[in-house]
Amino acid sequence: MSAYDKKDSWLVHYYMYRQLDHPLVPLLLVAAAYLIFLDLRLQRVDITAFIVAGEEFVERDDLPAAITIQHPIGYDGQFYYRLALNPLTREPVADGIRLDSPLYRHRRILYPSLTWLLALGQARLVPIALVAVNFLGLAVMGGLGGSYAQAVGKHALWGAVFALYPGFILTLARDLTEILEGLFILAALLALRRERWLLGTGLLVMAVLAKETALLLPAAIFLAWLDRSRRADKGVRWYVAIVPLVFYGAWQLFMQFWWQASLTADVQNNIGLPFRGIIEVASSFQTFERFQRVWVTEAVGLGLVGVVTAVLLKSSQARRYEKLAWLLYSLLLIMLTSSVWVEGWAFLRAASLFYLLAVVVLINTGRREAQALLFLISSIGWVLLAADVIKF
Repeated sequence: MSAYDKKDSWLVHYYMYRQLDHPLVPLLLVAAAYLIFLDLRLQRVDITAFIVAGEEFVERDDLPAAITIQHPIGYDGQFYYRLALNPLTREPVADGIRLDSPLYRHRRILYPSLTWLLALGQARLVPIALVAVNFLGLAVMGGLGGSYAQAVGKHALWGAVFALYPGFILTLARDLTEILEGLFILAALLALRRERWLLGTGLLVMAVLAKETALLLPAAIFLAWLDRSRRADKGVRWYVAIVPLVFYGAWQLFMQFWWQASLTADVQNNIGLPFRGIIEVASSFQTFERFQRVWVTEAVGLGLVGVVTAVLLKSSQARRYEKLAWLLYSLLLIMLTSSVWVEGWAFLRAASLFYLLAVVVLINTGRREAQALLFLISSIGWVLLAADVIKF
């Protein structure tokens, strides 16, 4: 090949690379990846199996539409299914399902409400809508990630890394809330980058309605606002932090009124001493069979992401509140008790925003090797976990 041919080949590749620099590309890439996962899983299970309904909380004969009941206890998705049948419910037992902790479940109202709207209030469509809302959320997250990557001077394809977090497979597979929480957190970060303060505030409120752990981002924004010595954070408006925090407090009080129950009635305390939960679970392993190998692989993957992010945190060009938010989510993660660290289905979901903010920090660095490592961990982890969920 002549020098001219090499130059022409390089120009063609560069042109193609630039053509892919559009948020629609990661959106389609993410959509394709999760469509393949859904197609393979639906070849093995019915779509109502995503609910993971259990005999302890579900009475088959009283259900408004037939669903698969395959577990003695079930999983959290059965409660979001129940709320999606009627988001305005005030009954602990209705539609054949008993809410285990009404205040705790009902305060995460965004996911079941959007599902109810998409299903047009039709009970038979709710199982499909539960999956569809999360799938659409992941696709949009890929597009928003592409826009965020471009906003910080990176190629839009990096946006796919936000949505290809392995833990989101678990959320999708069991009709859970972390995908919507991550979607609105990422949308808020993009809005704040563009100095659209009111929009960012509204998006943070939506994130809080998806899951209460979203509160740590406005808390980080408030801490950054208090110390406005950094030029990059001077423009952040105080209400971006305060409104979501106040709204959540008001929402909690409203839930207390709605259910006529104390705010402490449904408290689920999953916080303890740092690293204690991890150590308790790891030290309990007597063998090193499949479950233990999967647990160690997942925990080590998260640990690598944490170490790399911590090393590059200071040099990253991420906004101060983004760095503070990552630190807060890191602290939350290591303080989770053994009841969360007991399995990847729990701790990988809990680490969703830890991972998302780690991507924010690393995508704002010039260290391509760190970004490449993040891409490898997330992509390999995604493929392995997807295969594991499909198989088992």
